[in-house]
Amino acid sequence: MLFIGVNEGKFYFDNPGKRFYHPLPGGSPNHNFVLFFENVKENKKNIYEKLRKKSGVYLFINNLTKDLYVGSSIDLTKRMTSHFYHANSDKITRVVLTRAFRKYKLENFNLAILEFCDSDSKICLNLEEK
Repeated sequence: MLFIGVNEGKFYFDNPGKRFYHPLPGGSPNHNFVLFFENVKENKKNIYEKLRKKSGVYLFINNLTKDLYVGSSIDLTKRMTSHFYHANSDKITRVVLTRAFRKYKLENFNLAILEFCDSDSKICLNLEEK
């Protein structure tokens, strides 16, 4: 998973050994998504339903800090289940997204689907890195 942060009207991807800067479209990351879910906590059921048996690239948006977290999966429903389970777990973790979920609570995150793809991990990872 890549971490994306926001800094002075630009967002950056922080991947081991790589950093990419791109301007936020219109100053806001709310444009051109395949699917968009506000308030992850309230929309869990809808998220599971819409992402069932789909692969793709996703983006979590922290509404309080404006931090962005991007990832990809060949099974989006399983990945969301894992993220939400760990967000409510007491197990110590170094995963940045899980710590953010715990600190800021799921209701303060939106979820955007950037792109659906074939169920091939290499394809998903390549799209995630774009």
